Amino acid sequence: MKRMTCGCKLIEKTLSCIDCQGKSFNTNIAKVQAQNVVFWPLDDIELVDWTTTNKFARLWFCEDIHHSSILKLAIKKAVQKSPNWNLSSKLFQDDSNYEKNQFLGFVSSHKKGTLLTSFHIHSLLVFHTDLQKNTIVTCILTEQNHILSNMQDWLLQIMQLIQYPHVSLFSTVITNEFIGEDFYLSQHSMDGYEAMGFDVTQLTQDVEQSLFTIKTNMPIPMLVYGDSFQWAKYGHHILPSSLDLTRLDKASLHQTIRNSLIEFLRTDLDGNLSSTLNPLTASKLDHYLSRLFEGLSETANKGKFFDQHLLNEQSKDHFIDEIVDVALFATQIPYSYSQIDSAKDLKSIQCWNQD
Repeated sequence: MKRMTCGCKLIEKTLSCIDCQGKSFNTNIAKVQAQNVVFWPLDDIELVDWTTTNKFARLWFCEDIHHSSILKLAIKKAVQKSPNWNLSSKLFQDDSNYEKNQFLGFVSSHKKGTLLTSFHIHSLLVFHTDLQKNTIVTCILTEQNHILSNMQDWLLQIMQLIQYPHVSLFSTVITNEFIGEDFYLSQHSMDGYEAMGFDVTQLTQDVEQSLFTIKTNMPIPMLVYGDSFQWAKYGHHILPSSLDLTRLDKASLHQTIRNSLIEFLRTDLDGNLSSTLNPLTASKLDHYLSRLFEGLSETANKGKFFDQHLLNEQSKDHFIDEIVDVALFATQIPYSYSQIDSAKDLKSIQCWNQD
């Protein structure tokens, strides 16, 4: 219900921008806070983290891209950076007919006062409604660092909620039949779309022209992206490569995963196999201690000075805080601790449109 409410409110207010002549113009882009359209008990933790820690995170909607030149240009530039860069020139080749291209996407946007100054698209959909009231998705594009989250899934779901009051259908079609380029759905993509309810059993995919069409008439289901999903994404970086999970019973599997995770958490990210401080951490400590003893003569008893320094409660607390900061820096584990080279193969990164 929360998502449907947010979807319906998207058209209430649009962003303005300044052109090269210093005049304000309407971008015809509506926006809401991105964190208002995620649901943390269900959503992927990386998507929740992005929407809550990125104060510029927004969900954008545009009813007609033809009336938003700034957005049209940004979409073309985003496509040019994708594996399907050659399709950018065909994306809006003819938007003068009945097909009104619409936009929905997760964006980081910056404003000065009430005026939009800059933005960056992270994930987008371009779609229109055909004469049979089907929602035709012509472009899906998501950044590689977000492709393993459910950012793209939510865009399709919110799109259905936006469309339903107008067409009274959830019918959604994903196809590249309008351009006929050399593009096909991989097995990973088909598995992902099948999980979202698309009928891939009737997939028509011409081998020579790579034309395909998949469709669902139902609302795309909500899934729980919990711990098991995170293990599916990143577990193979932690578990031994020689481990055969199919030969382990449930109890043994849990213990193996637990031990592997403990071993990983004990691993020095800089590659040290001993308790020796890495050079960066050692330099931070040296820098702090050199400031601590600043002003003392070379013959001064630094040990005695240090003991007296710790006798003062305020100095002692400050010293502990400094050491804790260095310790936290030395032992921190970035959430995105590895780059998934094959990420774009695990979920579709696609772009297609009509002539």
